[in-house]
Amino acid sequence: MACTQVCTEWSECYEIENISLPEGVAAEVGGIDLLDDGRLVFVFNRGEVYFYSPDTEEWSRFAEGLHNPLGVYAEAADEIYVTQYPEITRLRDTNGDGRANRYETVNNQFGMSGNYHEFHFGLVRDEDNNFYSTLNVASNGAGVRYETRGEINPDGRQGRMFSAIPYRGWVIKTTPDGKLEPFASGFRSPNGILLNSEGNLYVTDNEGDWIGTSVIHQVEKEKFYGHPISLAWEDGWDKGVVADYNSTYFDNRRVMPAAEFPHGDLSNSPTQPLEDSTDGAFGPFSGQILIGEMNHPHLIRVMLEEVNGVTQGAAVKFHDSHGLDQGNNRMVFDHDGNLWLGQTHRERNWTGSTGIQKISWTGKIPMEVEHVRLTDQGFRVRFTRPVESETLPQEGDFLIERYHYRYDASYGSPKLGIEEITVSNMRITRDRNEIKFDIEDLEPGYIYEMNFSEIESTDGVNVMHPAVMYTLQQLHSGSSEVSANFNQK
Repeated sequence: MACTQVCTEWSECYEIENISLPEGVAAEVGGIDLLDDGRLVFVFNRGEVYFYSPDTEEWSRFAEGLHNPLGVYAEAADEIYVTQYPEITRLRDTNGDGRANRYETVNNQFGMSGNYHEFHFGLVRDEDNNFYSTLNVASNGAGVRYETRGEINPDGRQGRMFSAIPYRGWVIKTTPDGKLEPFASGFRSPNGILLNSEGNLYVTDNEGDWIGTSVIHQVEKEKFYGHPISLAWEDGWDKGVVADYNSTYFDNRRVMPAAEFPHGDLSNSPTQPLEDSTDGAFGPFSGQILIGEMNHPHLIRVMLEEVNGVTQGAAVKFHDSHGLDQGNNRMVFDHDGNLWLGQTHRERNWTGSTGIQKISWTGKIPMEVEHVRLTDQGFRVRFTRPVESETLPQEGDFLIERYHYRYDASYGSPKLGIEEITVSNMRITRDRNEIKFDIEDLEPGYIYEMNFSEIESTDGVNVMHPAVMYTLQQLHSGSSEVSANFNQK
């Protein structure tokens, strides 16, 4: 990267701009995508689809009348795909007037019980033109309507959150010919999906019953990711009412999250994950994942790695306040590497905000943790700027806190097994950008929280977002075993 300027304040690194909204539209954003010509496509929760030109700052309405759309994929200016409550819809402009005149059902083969909580999130498409979207489970805060779409399955009807009709709590795949294929199960409120440049699928999920704290998963076909009620729709399920089974049965089946986000500290309600695909146009975090956060005025930056075939890694705040509103629900990068954010609060007493903002990198490099990597003995942490060695903690002064979350039907979990660990053998690499340290008793199943607030760059700048949380699921030795009674500690 050619730029060598460093910023001493976050506002010197990234600028934020508020975008004027289309007149008469409730600015609750359910989806954003980018057209080849640089215009942006915005989907609003009340059912409208608008195009926005950054060059002219003009809005034009493309479609309306949709049912709570929460995802969009822009194939072209005359062909837009939307996830709405009942289906994936193709919106087509066949006469060239800039307005959709055809609304075509692509896939409506999943169930609807009439429960308010049965959201349909999306939307991504793979190289074979398969779409992927996610189906929320229903809430016992409301029931099942007299008339439903799809069979009622009593095995999935019980519980705080339930899956009475297919395929609630699943990631679904829609083939090019419109066929639904249930892809992966175990999700509660998966308000965010990403297919990255390497073809890996990621889904965020929200804290609640069976989810001690919010998470991001790397998702693979036919795997189960933790929220049990969706198993009622698993092919061959013959075990009766899902809610009758205890946590041990499900714990032995589930795939662990790639990263967990401590509730209240990092995220209360994660939304869309987005890969930084800007090749450095948005700063020194290319290839990493940014995630929206509904309840706090910050984003989350996730730094993943693969250890013995298991995806895991660290998470840290990104752009904490500094003019950023909360309720950040959907995001997209434009062709110049600017990040566009759409916010929502949904008027259901959800903490959030409304509006559209744009974040641009100034070209100055912030002092941040660039990435964290697990080693055989501990961790190595790379920074975006060279570290002043005199600011490294002395032996015994640097403590890491580790903890984990309970896995059961309770709504959320406190931090369990909290302990402070002293690190040893802290050293710095020759280029001064990376430090390494050892931990005597590395154990999987924990979040390792590190705070680098005392470390400065050689320019005299402190780490701007110093608290980093690494989710350790797999050791380099191959062990993923946790201690006995781990879930109760």
